[in-house]
Amino acid sequence: MIPVVQSPFSNNSANNIIAVHASGEPRKVQDLVVFSKEAVSSQQLSECQGALHAARYFPLIQQPLAESGRLLYPYFEGISEAEAQLNYAKTGDSYWLEMVMDVEMRKAGDILNAYRWSFRPALASGNAAVDWEIHRFFHHRLRDVTRLRQFYDAGLHVAGRSVSLNELMMLPISINGYDHPCLFEIHSRAESLLDPARFANQPVAFGLGDAHGGNIMIEEKPQKNAARRVLHIDDEASGYHSPILDLAKPFYNDIFFGALYADCVTDAPKVEAGIEDGILKLKYIGVERTLSKAVLEITRRYLIEPLLLHAPETSVDVKAGIETLASALFACAVLTRNFDERSDAFLVNLCHGVLLSQVKTLDELWTTAQHLLSAC
Repeated sequence: MIPVVQSPFSNNSANNIIAVHASGEPRKVQDLVVFSKEAVSSQQLSECQGALHAARYFPLIQQPLAESGRLLYPYFEGISEAEAQLNYAKTGDSYWLEMVMDVEMRKAGDILNAYRWSFRPALASGNAAVDWEIHRFFHHRLRDVTRLRQFYDAGLHVAGRSVSLNELMMLPISINGYDHPCLFEIHSRAESLLDPARFANQPVAFGLGDAHGGNIMIEEKPQKNAARRVLHIDDEASGYHSPILDLAKPFYNDIFFGALYADCVTDAPKVEAGIEDGILKLKYIGVERTLSKAVLEITRRYLIEPLLLHAPETSVDVKAGIETLASALFACAVLTRNFDERSDAFLVNLCHGVLLSQVKTLDELWTTAQHLLSAC
């Protein structure tokens, strides 16, 4: 097997060429391109089972084939939504903007429909068959500061000097003149709020768990009616779980794409940092992001507000939901990518995570998100 394409948005997957021998004709060999993903046996089982369940609620779910440490999928001729976002950031071509907006509309509809069809209200005895795999993205990374230590145990270069992780976590944070708790306090609160035990008696719905743009494939060649097929990939974290947690990764990864991939785009937000009087002082310099604002508006109108405000059949406690989402977005911001060699990108995402962690209402969420996506 010869890897030929490695996406910058995935660490364990690629398109590959494999040689296929026709039955009965050992000399006849045909190259076939497949999508493959590295996976240990437990991950193979989770993803195969997840794909079977996801196909009940989502269109265009491919069933993988397990093969010696890898999962193989039929090749889909297309690019990921994240790659389309990156192309737009680099070129400004409306072709990519329209592609991403179309996919976001369809994705919002797919996700909301799946929630509505599969919603199970909170039960005093807890919900049966709940899948807790999604907590690997959040609580497992937060517990015992596991992810931050994995990424930054050697410290970071901040404000012209090396700062240990322990010191960094205890510094109160000021962003554009406004005071916020230290990283340790925000992290500890998130760990508490995202403890799986808190979700035992909450409503659940079926979700993909990881439906951000890196896991959404878009057909490159439109069909005769100009429509493009959209393929959901990577079903390892799919299952019945809190719809609020299910929303967090696509919300952060796709709306704050310019921050999360600050090392890939040329117009990323910037942060000026200093440590004065025992305070980490950050000046956040935002960039106007038209596409990200459009994705935010689509997510607001067609997914989050219908889920939290306008859908009695999927009623979720709004206050508790926003509190949960705020902590999950903080985890997405600071625990998703390793910026140990790009402290500037870490500080950009730290600003996002700190500000989002403090929101308490839907209005505050929209206001904070708009501010982070605007020039300042």
